[in-house]
Amino acid sequence: REPWPTSYVLVAEAERNRNELVRSLRWVERALERDPGLYAARVAQVDLLRRMSRLPEAEAALEMALAVQPKDAGLLHQKAIVQDLAGRPADGLATLERVLALEPAFPGLEIDRAVMLARVGRTEEAERVLREVSQRPDRANADRAARVLLEVQAGRISVVPPQAPAAR
Repeated sequence: REPWPTSYVLVAEAERNRNELVRSLRWVERALERDPGLYAARVAQVDLLRRMSRLPEAEAALEMALAVQPKDAGLLHQKAIVQDLAGRPADGLATLERVLALEPAFPGLEIDRAVMLARVGRTEEAERVLREVSQRPDRANADRAARVLLEVQAGRISVVPPQAPAAR
């Protein structure tokens, strides 16, 4: 029988939930071998590569996924996070602006944006955003914003020196 690539993604998710990232990635790669355009597999691949700190590979997978879904706010958010983790918070901020234009209420976006603002030295703006989010009724985001605000105020989120923009 022909394997069903989507089932591979489900097995990968189960492995990821058990924190078996290498195994999970193998299942995702099997799914992509069967169906290179399988969106769920590509999204899972990006997430796993990011979690494994394999950032250049995560960026390449993101570009493939964005070629198919260029206005996917979730993928663009992931791209911004990968750019920030790769030491390019200014690029991440630019990408988050695209997410804001597509979906202004995207979950977690404001907090991630504040972290990147702090990394590029815009600490006062970051603190203002975090204070605002921490006052909202959404307790999960408010609590996370309050924790991040303390990190920013304590100087634990380091400023990343500007780099030349990455080739696009």
